Amino acid sequence: MGARGTALLRTRLLALLEGRPVASPAAAPEPAAFPGRIAVEMRGQVRVVPVAEVDFFDVEGDYVAVHPGAHTYPTRDTLGGLESCLNPARFFRIHRSTIACTNRIEALLTAPGGDYAARLRDGKRLKVARSRRDALAEHLGIER
Repeated sequence: MGARGTALLRTRLLALLEGRPVASPAAAPEPAAFPGRIAVEMRGQVRVVPVAEVDFFDVEGDYVAVHPGAHTYPTRDTLGGLESCLNPARFFRIHRSTIACTNRIEALLTAPGGDYAARLRDGKRLKVARSRRDALAEHLGIER
């Protein structure tokens, strides 16, 4: 089962658990099917982070870090698992180790040597894979 199939299965399972009507397998997931929050464990507590506040996700060692604003929270989710359940209209995998919220991207930067980066509104720079640069530009509506 691919990432899309896993995401659809997860969406249907969550609907069943929450008592919502289950969409037929042929139906596309509604925007409400995407999670509004992500649970992260830290120091003996589970913190709920609204997805709307997340700037980006990246791999840090054995964890995926959730970055809302100036905070960083580790989660045991995999980047691929997160990618499959996040709204693709708002989140884009810019590198094998990073998913960025496209609403937070202010500019695409080109460095000497052909390296690429995305600058977020807060000034943070995230590395963009060469293989993802054109797709990201297209996703953002930037013509090359």
